Amino acid sequence: MAGVLLLLLILFKHFVLSDRTQRMNRESSNLYFNFYQRDAEDVWLNVVPNHPLMHGTIYESKVVNRSSHNISNWKMVIKITKPVYLSNCWNGSIEIHQKTKGKTIVQPAVRLHDKEYDELKKLKVKKFCARKKPLLIYLNPGDKIIYYPDEEYSENIIPAYTGTDYHYTDIGFVFFKNDTEPMNMDFDFAKASLTYHMDDSISDNVMLYVFGVLFLMWLFIISSMIRLKIIKTAKLRDQEHDKQTIEQVMTVFTKFIDAKDIHTGGHSERVAMYSRMIAKISGRSEEFCQKVFYCGLLHDCGKISVGDTILSKTESLTEEELNIVRAHTHKGYELLKSLSSIPEACQTALYHHERFDGTGYPEHLSGKLIPEAARIVAIADSFDVMSTERYYRKGLPREKILEELKDNSGTQFDPEFVNAFLKLVEENRI
Repeated sequence: MAGVLLLLLILFKHFVLSDRTQRMNRESSNLYFNFYQRDAEDVWLNVVPNHPLMHGTIYESKVVNRSSHNISNWKMVIKITKPVYLSNCWNGSIEIHQKTKGKTIVQPAVRLHDKEYDELKKLKVKKFCARKKPLLIYLNPGDKIIYYPDEEYSENIIPAYTGTDYHYTDIGFVFFKNDTEPMNMDFDFAKASLTYHMDDSISDNVMLYVFGVLFLMWLFIISSMIRLKIIKTAKLRDQEHDKQTIEQVMTVFTKFIDAKDIHTGGHSERVAMYSRMIAKISGRSEEFCQKVFYCGLLHDCGKISVGDTILSKTESLTEEELNIVRAHTHKGYELLKSLSSIPEACQTALYHHERFDGTGYPEHLSGKLIPEAARIVAIADSFDVMSTERYYRKGLPREKILEELKDNSGTQFDPEFVNAFLKLVEENRI
């Protein structure tokens, strides 16, 4: 946005505040200028002694103000396209840019008819005789001359059009050429241009209104973006607050579940943490990783319906008791199915005991038919169960647990997520 504002300011300066430029023969409602050659000999054309082939030609131009505003501070730039000698000009001064040996020599603006040869000796000035007259300044293609009107004659101000007559000013140049024929209009003014300042009021400048509209549009866009940014920030803040609240409620809820078995305290939180790490290292989106975390917290919520005597029993469970324990998957599904913002939660509660080869429960799903979140939580759940102490056994050594995971990759567990978990172990993140 700062770049857009800078561009608008640059364009405003260029089109509204800066001087204007008019090329020769270009139609314009502001001004017009052209060059024409005098037909007759003139007193300005000094004879070059002993050089009968050196012909001089006078070119005149009228700079006409067609606008309803004064034109001031104008100058004319003429680019040289053919070899020629500049002898004189009138009603103004000339600044000369002459290229010599790869360098450009600049002669500040001077009135040529006031200058002698010695005063311009840093330029290429032709001396044909001892009298040093006429003064002939050699110009090559690529050189240029800049004409400035005389201020003392008010030639630098061309009055506005009054409704009856156009005001104009005359300027002229004398050029010489060493040839058997006069120049005959072969001097090329096609690249001449005139830069000027128009003394118009700001209210008359159409471009000002254009840039005013663009600036207002820019302000509207900026204010809209700021407003959207504020709304988005507030929304993200609210979402983060809601997320923290949800996590706190879920954590409290899972503590109630885990409290039914003092030997599994913190189990759900650990499974949630491991599950999120597996999903993240597997390249899943941040949103999915967060949902998997919630699934891990809630995966065993159905155990709230299982009696304490069964959960704490040290002997082998009867078939009836096993069926009650296994039913916790359906109970968890029923508890979570109304949680529409996280549909993966009820699916994970239902399917986290399915096996990759289809021999699990409750529906004997296999492979990719098992929801992805459930396949991830199954590994995290098994790892935590094997690594913590239970009523019926002590926690297994880490090497034994990793061996179990590897041996059951492709049968009980999804190989992709087993490899992801093993990578976490190798990096000492678990």
